[in-house]
Amino acid sequence: MEIKQLSGGREQIMYTETSLVRVARRENNNKRKYLVVNRLQGKHIPVKPCEALAMFRALADVVKGRFGREKLLVIGFAETATAVGAAVAAELGADYMQTTREQIFGVEYLYFSEEHSHATEQKLVKDDIDRVIDAVERIVFVEDEVTTGKTILNGINVLKKRYPQKIKFGVVSILNGMDQTALDTYRGQDIALFWLVKTDHAAYTEIAETYRGDGSYIVCKQDIAPENATPVHDLLQNDTHVMCRADKNEEKYDINVINEPRNHTAHYDMGVIDDPEGNTDKNDTSVICKTGDNAEEYGADVIEQPGEDKTENDIGVMRNTGQCAAEKGTGDAGKSGRNKDKNDIDVTNRTEHMASPEGVPEESTAEPASTGCPMTYSAARSGSITESGSITENRSHTEAVCCAEHRCPVEHIKIKKHMDTRRIVNSAEYAAYCGSLYRELVSQVDFGGVQNMLVLGTEEYMYPALYAASRFEAQGKDVRFHATTRSPIAVSAEAEYPLHTRYELNSLYDSARTTYIYDLQKYDTVVIFTDAKGDIGEGICSLIRALQLCGNDRIILVH
Repeated sequence: MEIKQLSGGREQIMYTETSLVRVARRENNNKRKYLVVNRLQGKHIPVKPCEALAMFRALADVVKGRFGREKLLVIGFAETATAVGAAVAAELGADYMQTTREQIFGVEYLYFSEEHSHATEQKLVKDDIDRVIDAVERIVFVEDEVTTGKTILNGINVLKKRYPQKIKFGVVSILNGMDQTALDTYRGQDIALFWLVKTDHAAYTEIAETYRGDGSYIVCKQDIAPENATPVHDLLQNDTHVMCRADKNEEKYDINVINEPRNHTAHYDMGVIDDPEGNTDKNDTSVICKTGDNAEEYGADVIEQPGEDKTENDIGVMRNTGQCAAEKGTGDAGKSGRNKDKNDIDVTNRTEHMASPEGVPEESTAEPASTGCPMTYSAARSGSITESGSITENRSHTEAVCCAEHRCPVEHIKIKKHMDTRRIVNSAEYAAYCGSLYRELVSQVDFGGVQNMLVLGTEEYMYPALYAASRFEAQGKDVRFHATTRSPIAVSAEAEYPLHTRYELNSLYDSARTTYIYDLQKYDTVVIFTDAKGDIGEGICSLIRALQLCGNDRIILVH
């Protein structure tokens, strides 16, 4: 990127293909073997929130004033461009909605296909478009990257067929790799095209095929067959020994996760939150969070610790008055008499008594973690990608297996009021809603001692997390933002490759579906934002496993 000085002392960031684009390799996808990874977008690669939002604003600046006084409906593409679309809509003052692959009950959809994707079905809520279409003069699609333009053209053709009245269309993207034939097709249909950076994809397939795909693949899903569990001998993402300890019926099942010999051992703990009198209610996953005086203002339902003083933390003045239950151990987390809510996360896993694998001592001399860890680990191999894009059997592959009933230690801020951008929203009202989520979070949780933190979105739900991340960053904290994704991307150990470690999870939106997160690190605090409905237990627990493997022990869920 280059900084260009403008008149009046203003600066403008000049984005280039070299500064933004990293080429990755799709897994098991012969339709398009490469994936364009934007290092500043905050989807796959952790990014400073200010850098992502600066790029989104620069994209909005490209189109400001281009549509005159036309009434716009901005549509962001799921899943990678939902935050981009929301940010652009806010800058343009337009109504906003996103495409989705999720199910919304009680509505009709308009379907179209994303032919090159791992998940080809895209849809829009027809009911909402029916309601506003007579007032809309132009529909503007926002994408992070347009390669051929076929997917958007599929969507435009569906809209034209359903709404034959004269509607104009526009397409705005951070990156545009369309060739001349595709550009001419759009111009022939009078579809306005705007982009921040023009890219040349001619060499991308060849570049992707040069990477070995020998990164670290870590499976944190709940449905790993226990008979496949073997000791890990190569956990590439941590330069440590990892000791995980599981306690069940007073028997100890210690599984060592071993790299090459090192001088230190790290303990990662997935703990049961117990009552101080020794009682454990396996169906109660309540966690204790600070409660402010204005808990009802934004619809949060937070469990209050009996006898705890309530303090209303101003956004600009945050006090370091305590730690979360996972940091303090089991005593404070399990105070008797705490409120229990039927909607608390309930994660009950199967019990597997794992014999000590060959080469792993039955009794470990390492200091155990403070509470029982219900996970064993299965490692495989280290390896490469075949020509077809599949991963060979000898790749590095770590599986986290539940082997005892447990609950995931997480501070849970439960939000009752939601705005769903799968339905049409006013962008200014949506930005105000995101602000209310942030204010509610900081009124309920103490972030005073936090120096560095990660804020995570989940799949299509990204903008509220990015908004909160930017507010934390404005307080002087070192913040990174990214999100879980449906995209199965190969990871590779080469330094120049964009992604090095992949964590395979149960989706929060459908526990039978696989989702991923890449290149996690250790932070003082991790905040997860999700709008998933129903039982999110398996999904959130698999994500917490991944985070704890990197040493993250203070995790906050905003849900």
